[in-house]
Amino acid sequence: MSFILETLLQQPESKTLEFKRDLSSPKPLLKTLVAFANTAGGRLVIGVTDDYQLIGVDDPLTEEERLCNLIADAISPRLVPNVEMVTVEGKTLLVVEVYLSNSRPHWLKAKGPELGVYVRLGSTNRQADRELIAELPRSIDGVAFDEMPMQEAQVEQRLELRLESRLESLLAQYLGHKTVSGELHKQIKRLLELQLIEMTVPDKPNSRLQKYWLTENGQYLINSLLNGN
Repeated sequence: MSFILETLLQQPESKTLEFKRDLSSPKPLLKTLVAFANTAGGRLVIGVTDDYQLIGVDDPLTEEERLCNLIADAISPRLVPNVEMVTVEGKTLLVVEVYLSNSRPHWLKAKGPELGVYVRLGSTNRQADRELIAELPRSIDGVAFDEMPMQEAQVEQRLELRLESRLESLLAQYLGHKTVSGELHKQIKRLLELQLIEMTVPDKPNSRLQKYWLTENGQYLINSLLNGN
C-alpha cells in the first residue's frame, strides 16, 4: 500500500481520489465516502493539506477508531470501507478505500434517504435528486430503464450511448464533424480523451450498462454552445 500511496500523492484529486487534512470537519469527508460508494469507489487519504503537503495524523490509532465510528453512525445502509494506517516519509496517514457498493444508494442519516444521497462528479460531490436515487439500485440489477431527459445544472446530466439529438449536433460541431451518424463510438472516445465525459462504470468499459456523465468541463462546453458563446 505504501508504494501505491506514494503514487496517489503525485496525482490531483479526481473522481476516485480525495485528500483531507484531518477529521476536524467530518461532514464533507462523509459526503465523499457516500459519493464514492454510490458512483465508482475511491480512496480518501487523511493527513494531506490542500496544497498536497504531508502532515500526517496525530494519534492515528485514536483517529482511526473515531473515523470508523463516524462512518458507522452517520451512513446508511451500513458502509464498511477498508481503513489502513500507512507511513510515508515518516508521516502516518489514514487511507480509506471504498468500493462501488451493491447496497447503493447510501446516504447520510442526518439528511435521510431523499436528501442525503451523494454521487461523485469529477472531483466534487453532488447531491442526487429523486430520479437519480431511483436509478442507482436499478443499475445493480441490470434493469433497463428509459433515457431520462437532461436538465441543465443537475448532476444527472449524462450522455448515454444514444445521445439526445440536439446534444449530438452540438458536440459534433465542437469536434469538427457535420454529423455523428455512424461514428458515435469514435465521438465518445474523443470526448473521453478530452475529459468532457466520463464513464459511470469505468472498470467495465464495454459493459452494456455503460453510461456517461458530463464532466464539469463538458457541462461548461454545452452551456457555452447553447448560449452561442
